[in-house]
Amino acid sequence: MDLVENQGMRVLSARNVAKQLNSSTAPVYSGFSSIDELKREVLNKSEVLLIAYIKTPYTDRVFLNMGVGIALFSRDQRELYRTLFLKKNEFKDIVDGFLSTMKDRIREDHRFTKMPVEGRNSMVDKMWIFAHGLATLICVGFIDDDS
Repeated sequence: MDLVENQGMRVLSARNVAKQLNSSTAPVYSGFSSIDELKREVLNKSEVLLIAYIKTPYTDRVFLNMGVGIALFSRDQRELYRTLFLKKNEFKDIVDGFLSTMKDRIREDHRFTKMPVEGRNSMVDKMWIFAHGLATLICVGFIDDDS
């Protein structure tokens, strides 16, 4: 996970993981049947980390916390953000799962409990578009003051 967090998914290989561990590639292949399995595990951990960011109570508003969490994840985890959201559509299932989590999470915000499901989902979709745009600008360095 550290390797991908610092250098991106492109460097994930048995040789690079072994080098990071100061070992041969044997421990890598004894823990994972393939590099694809290792990649999937790293992506699953990345999704868990991203969800932790959107669930952190930065404010007393669940909806605002989701947007802030996305922006902070892109700032703190630039390579993971690039891998998940700025590369080709290789990880669509993870992105879909993340968006589903956001739609479930919005139900916890008392201000939106009486809103129809379609309205809440539409609102989350629109927030995602704006938050993703801001997060992308932060991630690629177009916004210098990301505080």
